[in-house]
Amino acid sequence: MKFFIVDAFTDVPFGGNPAGVVLVDEMDESFMQLFARELGYSETAFVERKSDSSFHVRFFTPNTEVDLCGHATIAAFTVLLDKGLVEDGRSYIMKTGAGDITVHLTNGRIMMEQAPPSLGDHCEDVVELAGLLGIEVSSIGGALPPRAVSTGLMDLMVPVMSKLALDVINPDMKALAAYQEKHGLAGIHAFTLDVTDAHACSRNFSPLYGIDEESATGTASGAMTYYLYHYGVLTEFDEEFRCLQGESLQRPSVITTRLTDPAKPRVRVGGTGVIISEGIIRI
Repeated sequence: MKFFIVDAFTDVPFGGNPAGVVLVDEMDESFMQLFARELGYSETAFVERKSDSSFHVRFFTPNTEVDLCGHATIAAFTVLLDKGLVEDGRSYIMKTGAGDITVHLTNGRIMMEQAPPSLGDHCEDVVELAGLLGIEVSSIGGALPPRAVSTGLMDLMVPVMSKLALDVINPDMKALAAYQEKHGLAGIHAFTLDVTDAHACSRNFSPLYGIDEESATGTASGAMTYYLYHYGVLTEFDEEFRCLQGESLQRPSVITTRLTDPAKPRVRVGGTGVIISEGIIRI
């Protein structure tokens, strides 16, 4: 069985978000969880071919399985492209815990359809949230309310007024994990529009799932895109929305998103990846 380590949402080694990828002939849940823990990356994707145009993919953190992972999807299809198991210029179905996801391959870029968007609860206590993140209450919100949104996984969107305020976030990870569990959140996605070289810059925290901070979070970037559309910040369809993440971890990432279908809005999330290493599992 072959495994790979891939830096996703980057085109240079040691940037982006690293993920494990394992090509399997069948899914063994016990092995997958143990191997994901052994690798220690925020997510590892296990990929099983189902047909010429479809793959079954399961995603594991070191602690548990999750329904969908954006950066591990980029990593998985980077491997499949590199090994000639998929063709550039085609689309494929990825069967996941979040449903069937269409993945488009164009000129080496991997774009994945997100699940239908849904809006969750508003944050009822911004003072509590500010305390959990270690920033001033006045740094959160403005015209945009903190709110849970999903395009596959439910993340709490936390709009932050400035890049400086985003940079100084220093969460209480134990308390934040308890907050995630209480509110059924995959993560906390803090972001600011106070940037000049992109549309948004973000930081994502998910200590409940063993990920204190992540350098690129595709699913949350998709949710953020829909959130900004819902609140009237984004109005253009079929235009690239450029999101930066990972600066605080010295692993800069570029995540591209796109709104599609004005009649029934959906989001695509994508980028590129770089294979860092590959090996053989000898068990």
